[in-house]
Amino acid sequence: MAVSREFSGRLGLALLVLAPPSALGALRWGWVTGHPVLAAGSLAAYEALVAATGFVGQVWGNLRGTWARRLSDRIDQAAGRRFSRFERRYRGYVRQSHRFIDQKGLGTLGDHTPELDDVFVDVSLAARAPQQVSGAVLSEPPADVTERRSIWDFLGGKTAPPVVLAIIGAPGSGKTTLLRHTARRLCDLHRRRGLPVMLLLRESANLITGNLDVSLPAIISAQIEGLTGKPPLGWFEQRLDAGRCVVMLDGLDEIARQEDRQRLVDWVDRQIARY
Repeated sequence: MAVSREFSGRLGLALLVLAPPSALGALRWGWVTGHPVLAAGSLAAYEALVAATGFVGQVWGNLRGTWARRLSDRIDQAAGRRFSRFERRYRGYVRQSHRFIDQKGLGTLGDHTPELDDVFVDVSLAARAPQQVSGAVLSEPPADVTERRSIWDFLGGKTAPPVVLAIIGAPGSGKTTLLRHTARRLCDLHRRRGLPVMLLLRESANLITGNLDVSLPAIISAQIEGLTGKPPLGWFEQRLDAGRCVVMLDGLDEIARQEDRQRLVDWVDRQIARY
């Protein structure tokens, strides 16, 4: 079909080049022989116009085909993101990966691993300046804090503006457990906005510190590679751009070198500015 169209186009252009001048010359041969210079100039101008028209037509045809292919690709990608079952698989992965408590560091280990939802005790959170946070694992709340507040009080609902929070506490005070429980809850709550993305910085530190230009979607995809199946092209980008994700970064204090921690902080600042 493509060859036939190309041949037809060339044939039509050849007829346009030859037929009109030949017909006009046959009808006005006397004028042509009486004004040879003017006739030759008119013929040259006509041929130049036809050539230019053919060139523009060819360029337009190529551009139209390129634009059509790009539009078709974008429609395919958008449909793949919209109707993909990846989100269901991804939420199932998050639920399962944070189902049980982390027994690392416990003094005694039994034969049964408790499920996180069965033993989780919600912690009280207070908005404080970093220098006002106690370094003790267990400490009394500040005197001006008179009510118990949950993490959901700070995250807000679907219509709340974006917020950046840092959960600060001593090692063992429950920061990671809180994030893991929050990720599980987000799988069922606020489905329009609450897609949980929990990144363990210790697992991505080398990738980030080696290339501060690496994107947040690339880090997410690298961390879940082989665990959930490949997401549709642009799947995480679309949800991040739409403000549908709750991104939780865990383990900054587990990065040994200070310069690596600073590079991770710089990368996080870039992602906050971008998304």
